[in-house]
Amino acid sequence: GGSRMGAPGKSQALQQVDAYGMPGVASKEMGPGCQASSLAYLLCAYALICVGTVSTMLIANMLCIFIFSLYYRFILHSRAPTADMRSAFAWAKKLDGLFIMHMSVAWALGLPVVGMIAALMITFVFGDPHSLRALVFVTSMTSTSVSLYRVGASSALIGYVACNVLALGSFACHYVDKWTCTRLWLWHGGTAMAFFLAVTGMARADPESLGYPTHGVFYVAG
Repeated sequence: GGSRMGAPGKSQALQQVDAYGMPGVASKEMGPGCQASSLAYLLCAYALICVGTVSTMLIANMLCIFIFSLYYRFILHSRAPTADMRSAFAWAKKLDGLFIMHMSVAWALGLPVVGMIAALMITFVFGDPHSLRALVFVTSMTSTSVSLYRVGASSALIGYVACNVLALGSFACHYVDKWTCTRLWLWHGGTAMAFFLAVTGMARADPESLGYPTHGVFYVAG
């Protein structure tokens, strides 16, 4: 999300996309708030490290999402991005999407290598369409919710669903109007907090799970 941030209208933003897939951003004052929303992923990664019983792969993935999302938003809101920066924007945005997809698929299945192959296919072959991303997200959320329910992590389950509903609601709003800093923070902060609650809920209920939804309907590892 966020490729149309700061634009006064969706149609104008779409008309301004250049050869690198980088949209024109008419308003620069939203830049700091937009870039800062990526901190939600860094805070999530730090919190997962503090828990101590969470898979290194999940933490590393979250850090990659933070790095690439922050970088492409930095370029997006630069006052005079060079051609090299515009080219880097396209790759940073693709890599951000890649690790988001890998996080969803590998986590739900418990298979990091298979998850990366699927994420590469979705991102570079199918072009990371919103419809496919939504399907993966709903599938992952369903499996995780079942897993949290089965291990008795009811408080984590309630928080997980609530944060995702809040995040999805803010994401849906930008289709009606436009992105604002508040909506960006609700979107990125909501998804990061939801992931944190689910991972820690599983890790506490079943330390051997390392935060994976091991009792989910789509979990196939082990």
